[in-house]
Amino acid sequence: MQKPQHSPSQEDSLEVTTPTLRPATVKAVSHGRVTLEVEGQAPVSALMAVPAPYTPRVGDSVLVAPGPGGERYVVGVLVALREATPPLVLRDGTSAEVSEGPEGEVLSVRDATGRLVFEHHAAAHRSVVHAAGNLELRADEGGILLSARDAVRVHSAREVRLESDHAVRLGTTPGGDRPASTLAMDARGTRLDTPRLDARADTARAELDEVSLTARALSTTVQKAHHAVDVLEVQAGRILERAENVYRDVKELAQTRAGRVRLFAETTFHLFGRRTLFKAKEDLKLKADKIHLA
Repeated sequence: MQKPQHSPSQEDSLEVTTPTLRPATVKAVSHGRVTLEVEGQAPVSALMAVPAPYTPRVGDSVLVAPGPGGERYVVGVLVALREATPPLVLRDGTSAEVSEGPEGEVLSVRDATGRLVFEHHAAAHRSVVHAAGNLELRADEGGILLSARDAVRVHSAREVRLESDHAVRLGTTPGGDRPASTLAMDARGTRLDTPRLDARADTARAELDEVSLTARALSTTVQKAHHAVDVLEVQAGRILERAENVYRDVKELAQTRAGRVRLFAETTFHLFGRRTLFKAKEDLKLKADKIHLA
């Protein structure tokens, strides 16, 4: 027995379709709708379905998708063109304009001769001031503060000066276990406060009227030292000298005043003089295995 054929219903005739995204070029913009040029088709109108802050401009490349009732929607942006901004020109010829550079948009300011005065690279977050002559920053009724997150560098092909009518101070900010270091200069003199001082020089010269040195410990290492002084005075609790050979030349008088004096010689003790005088208030002893008097 043959089964009756099932007649197609409206439900069976529905087809599941997936919207097809196609690239298009914006040809006109009017009241939230755009006129698009799709490759191989006549210009069509579409509604904007891209959220702000995007604003369509003629020449932008977008993605268009079909909707119910034959409507079309712009659902994506491929290339958004920047609207050309004419340069701003002042009466004296100074101009400002926005252009495209290797790093993106650049705001440039030029003087009347066309020389670049200022440029700002938006994408790189970098601003540059160009001065053909001297550049002066003045704050006649206030101060000037240069503040930066990263390093501040000052470079000159010739000379760098820091001058003040009162004082100049260089210092670091303490933090945690890190102490501060300061260098202060004023009319009274120069003061350096630092936990450690390291200096290196091939040649060093200093001319000083008076020097005072206070140190808990002092260590020096030199190959040759030469001292030329009028009066040398040393006050110490204990003096220890160690040397291979010691030579002293005294033109007139060499005197030692001490509570006790001891001289030790491992081999021979020589005492030479045109006249030799041994004088003791009480006893004078000469002790040896042999004593020769000539």
